[in-house]
Amino acid sequence: MAALRFILLLLIFAVLGLFLLYPHIDWFSGVYLFFSTSLAIFQFFVYRHFAKSEEIRTIFYAQHLDKLWDKVVPLLGILELAVFFDYSHHLIPFRFVRVPFQSLGLLLLLLACAWLVWVDRYFLQNFESHYRAGTFLSGGPFRYIHHPRYAGLALTRMAMLLIFGSIFALILSLIWLWLLHRRIRLEEAWLLSRFGDSYRSYLAHSGI
Repeated sequence: MAALRFILLLLIFAVLGLFLLYPHIDWFSGVYLFFSTSLAIFQFFVYRHFAKSEEIRTIFYAQHLDKLWDKVVPLLGILELAVFFDYSHHLIPFRFVRVPFQSLGLLLLLLACAWLVWVDRYFLQNFESHYRAGTFLSGGPFRYIHHPRYAGLALTRMAMLLIFGSIFALILSLIWLWLLHRRIRLEEAWLLSRFGDSYRSYLAHSGI
């Protein structure tokens, strides 16, 4: 039942997005709306998987470390509708919409979505067993990037900025990047306190 409600809310978001973009919806904004909605649906089913255990969910989503995230992120999702409206109705004259930037943004979005699907599939297969064994993840995408999920989310925000080119997109992107940076610092402090030198060695000798 909760899954149906969530998907219904996402469909409402998508319909509102289409309504706010109308009559100037184009290839760039349409593809962004489709992939961002699809990614949200996929990540909801990831959440459902980890929500089966309150302990695992709390650790996976760092709810024991960051109380701000769950309060701010839904609000940012709603405010993203302002980006769509501004893109279509030009609320603020200052805009930097250029086809080359939008094309780059679309490429970043597709790469970020593919990356996040890979990262979350790796989490689904490995996170709980590593947690139960008292070890941290260092394989898969973690061989290349220390915080692959947050890197993917940052790319989607950069894609939004390049595609929509508005002051609203810039403000939201900056807030997102601040939230991600804050969360990385909180998680790294916790990981260092739990795993000590082994995690320091991982940070020093693998990925970025």
